Amino acid sequence: MFLANQIVSVEKGGETLWIEELYVIPGARRTGVARAMLEHVANQARRRGLRAFDLEVVPSQLAAFALYRSLGFQEVPRQRLALEL
Repeated sequence: MFLANQIVSVEKGGETLWIEELYVIPGARRTGVARAMLEHVANQARRRGLRAFDLEVVPSQLAAFALYRSLGFQEVPRQRLALEL
């Protein structure tokens, strides 16, 4: 499953893609499915002139961190705030 929203980012100076969810069922993990999805979407985003991808990863998701880093994602300093309603 891949869910993303195209947004305008002042920080990035244009339209970006915010990746909300990327989920591969356990039996299909480590088969290249997530990499293929991200590479396909990145190619489409470049063609459309998007500036960046942004996503959030839970620190315990070591495999996800490794995948994102291998694709060129870099950690950015952020302070996250939430308001529960």
